[in-house]
Amino acid sequence: MSHIKELFFLLKNDNLSLLYQGIMNDSLTELVVQLSESNFESLMIPQKVTNKVSFIMVECFQNIVRHGIDDEPFGNFFQTRTLPSFSYVTSANLVEKENISEIENAILSLNKLSKDELKELYLNNLSGGVFSSKGGAGLGLIEMARKSSNKLEYSFVPFNKDKSHFFLSTKIINNTKDSEIDENEDIGIAQSIELQKLMIQNGVIIAFKSSFTKDSIIPILKMAESNLSENNDVETNKKLTYSIIELSQNIAKHGFKRNDKSEGVLTISVINSHFYVSTANLIEKHEENRLKNKLEILNKLDPSEIEAFYLKSIQESVLANDQDTNGFGLIDLINITNEKYIYEFTPFDNKLTLFTISIKI
Repeated sequence: MSHIKELFFLLKNDNLSLLYQGIMNDSLTELVVQLSESNFESLMIPQKVTNKVSFIMVECFQNIVRHGIDDEPFGNFFQTRTLPSFSYVTSANLVEKENISEIENAILSLNKLSKDELKELYLNNLSGGVFSSKGGAGLGLIEMARKSSNKLEYSFVPFNKDKSHFFLSTKIINNTKDSEIDENEDIGIAQSIELQKLMIQNGVIIAFKSSFTKDSIIPILKMAESNLSENNDVETNKKLTYSIIELSQNIAKHGFKRNDKSEGVLTISVINSHFYVSTANLIEKHEENRLKNKLEILNKLDPSEIEAFYLKSIQESVLANDQDTNGFGLIDLINITNEKYIYEFTPFDNKLTLFTISIKI
């Protein structure tokens, strides 16, 4: 479960992060945009910037769907990250090594052009494309360069003897006032490559960092559902859905709040044909022992004892007029999945603890 801790620290400055390398199809494009736009609205990012990021996300995601080689596990990758000063959209798909020079030359040519030259190129190529059908992109790539107002960053990472991952990243400034821009947030494409490698090593298909709300969870649920194979039954879907909802709500309701928001990281992994849902979030240090004791008790219960324990906990809460329902969802989840929790408490500072928890489906 070390991957969830590592992701938490790598993404700690992000307001929103979505890293995805599951099944790619057109139906997911709208979900990705919906997730980002709802977050941008809460962050009061200008609509003009929101429109730019949305366009680039759609172009990147659809480029993967159209041109990605999907016959390899973890062959495609999509990432959007929003920090206070910058937003980043990164995609990676497999390309034949024989096409690398053609793709690279096209990007280098675009990066040499001024804003006016990019506009002229776009108008001149309305009936054509910059890349061949093998290389992908075209007018969309020119528009990405225009809308980002920054150089396109790219890299080729060998995958096997015939193919390489083609990483393409765009950076958009969230605020137009130079005084509000923090150059320390300028993360390079190397970190995207590192993040994808971490996800592959741990079977992670979705990693999500946010303040968890209903608007943000629904797209994640639908993306997770799209990765259920024909062999997964209704019961598996139910368990996966409930696990995502419960562990997300656990962050929203009981995580440490900063600026009235509880932030955390959620991952969905597939290991040996089993799903794992994991979360990481900060809690106040004085809550650690109480939560640890609850989890220890739950993990010691036999399946036949869990339902009785759940009912007893509710009765005791009602009799004590206790408004805190913290723990009821965790009891219900372990009852539904019939699995033990994997959890860890890691010191963060003198007031806070990083709490990580995972459940197998």
